Amino acid sequence: MSTMPAGIITQPQRLHNGMIYAFSHRTLGKLGRLILTDVPGRGMQISAEAEQGNFSDPQYLKRLETLSQVIQTLLDALPGENPPMPDLVALKQRASLYQRFINVQDAGEMEQFARGLNSQEQTLLFEVIADNVSTTMQTQDFGSTYGIVQRENDLRRLLAR
Repeated sequence: MSTMPAGIITQPQRLHNGMIYAFSHRTLGKLGRLILTDVPGRGMQISAEAEQGNFSDPQYLKRLETLSQVIQTLLDALPGENPPMPDLVALKQRASLYQRFINVQDAGEMEQFARGLNSQEQTLLFEVIADNVSTTMQTQDFGSTYGIVQRENDLRRLLAR
């Protein structure tokens, strides 16, 4: 059982179908969000988002570790079987791959990015994209959803060549 780290500040925001909890830390700053939504016929959907940052920054890694501990503590308190948070190595891999995808500036960069992905990275990236689309749909951020889906379609076309 995880324990909540000291210094956590929680800011709840009600959604029409759930809640968003934004977390920050008194000394580390913004950490990320936990999004809980009711999906009719399927139960509760749980998503987590970390604040963006640079993995070479030790403070960013500390924020990720702290967010992971906060979310795991909350998941442990929820009823039912909830999967554990991925370890920091897996989080870094997922976030780094997604950040590279999001930061592609144009079609030429997207083609170069696509050529550099191995099959495992492709599979992981499409999982992360699906998770992010699901999260943006939960929070009704339709502009972000459209942009992500458009990028995903561009990437899929390039990979199909």
